[in-house]
Amino acid sequence: MPKADIVSWNILLNAHAQNGHFQETRMVFYNMPAWDICSFNTMLAACCKFDKLQDAKTIFQAMQEQDLISWNIILHMYSKQQWFELVKKFFETMPLHNAISMTIMLMTYSQAGDVEAARFVLDSTKEHNLTLWNAMLIAYIQNGHLSEATKIFSSTLREKDTSSSNTMVTAYAQSGHVDQAQKLFNEMPVRDIVSWTAMLSAYAQVGRLEEAQRIFHSMPKHNSFTWTAMLAAYAQNGQSIKCIEFFHEMGIVESPNDVCFTCVLQSCSHTGDMRRGLPYFLSITLDYAIDCPKKQHFSCMIDLLARGGYLEDAKDLLSFMPFAPLASDWRCLLKRPDVSFQQ
Repeated sequence: MPKADIVSWNILLNAHAQNGHFQETRMVFYNMPAWDICSFNTMLAACCKFDKLQDAKTIFQAMQEQDLISWNIILHMYSKQQWFELVKKFFETMPLHNAISMTIMLMTYSQAGDVEAARFVLDSTKEHNLTLWNAMLIAYIQNGHLSEATKIFSSTLREKDTSSSNTMVTAYAQSGHVDQAQKLFNEMPVRDIVSWTAMLSAYAQVGRLEEAQRIFHSMPKHNSFTWTAMLAAYAQNGQSIKCIEFFHEMGIVESPNDVCFTCVLQSCSHTGDMRRGLPYFLSITLDYAIDCPKKQHFSCMIDLLARGGYLEDAKDLLSFMPFAPLASDWRCLLKRPDVSFQQ
């Protein structure tokens, strides 16, 4: 077999990184006979994806020469950690900036709640691309400035893509403006799975389940997100029986995830139906190979046990679950006057 060249090594490195195998990616990287800029950037991106900060800093500092991709990866990593001051300092030390750098900075300011600084980044950028404008839309919406986002979308943004429209549909939905969301949804020349799911959730949020069902059945295709959104719609609107029936219907074509189980347990909790709820809680690991029940599953079970009158069991689960109890968990028991917390 001929000796592997740098291209072959980089393909193997990228394959492990893309498939989420960080330790294998790291092992391949450090066993490579030589590295090029592609090798370094692939490893940096893997470190960023898995929040391996020290590894990323060590590799970045060891590089004889970094390109703009390298700088942007580290900038993004700091932004992910919400280290706002460090992001700004690192940005100032960068030898060059491009649209990606500016978008990262805009979103960083948005996360910090500084919309004016985010807008300054946009206005100081020489070339405005659609990604940057979409980031500004999200910044306004996340910080409660829907009217400013609407101005950009309706007046300033001459060219729009599906992402732009999806952002606004979701914003209208979350603000309770379902008719505006539907109007924009109808005007979209191209809709993707995000568009359909956003519209379904919009109707569910205001209790219009028939419209949510109509959207679900009108979708050209379904995936785990659309099934979960419809399941959540039933759970949020107190439709326990339909939620459980839909869960089993979903199980025929799609494996339930942890969010699906949260929806089902919430439905059982609302009715205090211990007989139905406990088997679903136990089946999370026994039947569906999900690693372990999450914190929200335990919280649902504590509420379910308390509502069903199994107060000692609820106390035991709260005391021995592998998570720190939240105030909401205690309230499930404190609202019951017949519960004692003496040890």
